[in-house]
Amino acid sequence: MFWGSKFSYESAKLRARLAQRLSKEKIATLLKCKNLEEAVQHLRGTYYEVFYESYTKTGYLGLAELAVKKREIDTLLGLRSGFWGAERNLMGAFLYTYEIENLKDVLAIWFNGMILHRTPLKQEVFLRQAILHAIPYERLMNATDFHLVLDTLKETPYASVLEPYADLCRSNKTLFYFFAALDIYQYSHLKLAVNNLDARDRLLASRFFGTEIDFENMLAQLRYKDAGVERQEALRYFIPGGSHLHTDNISDVLQNMQSVRAYIKKTYSQVDIKIPQDIHLLREVEMYRNAVMGHLAQMMRMADPLSIAPVIAYFYWIREEEHLVISLLEGASFGMDEKAMEEALCLSQPQ
Repeated sequence: MFWGSKFSYESAKLRARLAQRLSKEKIATLLKCKNLEEAVQHLRGTYYEVFYESYTKTGYLGLAELAVKKREIDTLLGLRSGFWGAERNLMGAFLYTYEIENLKDVLAIWFNGMILHRTPLKQEVFLRQAILHAIPYERLMNATDFHLVLDTLKETPYASVLEPYADLCRSNKTLFYFFAALDIYQYSHLKLAVNNLDARDRLLASRFFGTEIDFENMLAQLRYKDAGVERQEALRYFIPGGSHLHTDNISDVLQNMQSVRAYIKKTYSQVDIKIPQDIHLLREVEMYRNAVMGHLAQMMRMADPLSIAPVIAYFYWIREEEHLVISLLEGASFGMDEKAMEEALCLSQPQ
């Protein structure tokens, strides 16, 4: 295992980046912003100042969003180059998350334009750089049907992942099956990388990502239920590898609000949050997910600095903060008030 002095150095860099996270006070201030101009002003002097600079120069935030993502991808690429074996594979699994997220963005742009013939409401941007695979995004954008999309991906693992669902997507005019398949592939790759770690790191990572998978399955199955998808059909897209939930017990857990609350309070008794009255069950689970994963990330941060824990904390917090900042700016651009933003973001407060 190649931790030693090299990992001590990398761990120190990650801790320095985590120290640049936005404070609770700054996030509270951003929630109160009445428009985008006000919101970007409050990002001056922070790690996300690039949003202020981009907006004041161009009136547009898309390129700044890509710049922030590229910085984090470059950090993970740097970590990956410094390790080998199981630790290197885990860095690769983290990078898969960014690559698959970017591929989903490109597929959505392609689908809305080429299949649904919709005119975009804003300029669509995506990362064109190779992260793990050289994906020909420009060719993909010009594909005229789902099978030609697969042809553009034939030099990557994604063609074989998506191929079984191409006809379903085409006949139903949806990306649902593609996205579900990509989610399963992403987490299977992550679990494989986690299982190859040594015993100490495997225990830490399995608990963290097993919990993440459990919540992803709960949220996905609730969305399928709300959309009227039959239970057995929905279970086809269940992500394996969670800590507590599997296809045999998740339907019982998701019977109703009382069964969901009982499961969450029993399984995650160390986390207690205030739940607004009359909240939709899906939102409630999202609030618990944010609170539980944040609690686990804090535990990772306090664990042995020469274990995999600091990297896990870094990956989780930075990814979540990116999404939070972008969502706050989008909310400000639409003039959403503080309460509406908190509800949309499923922000929770401890009891």
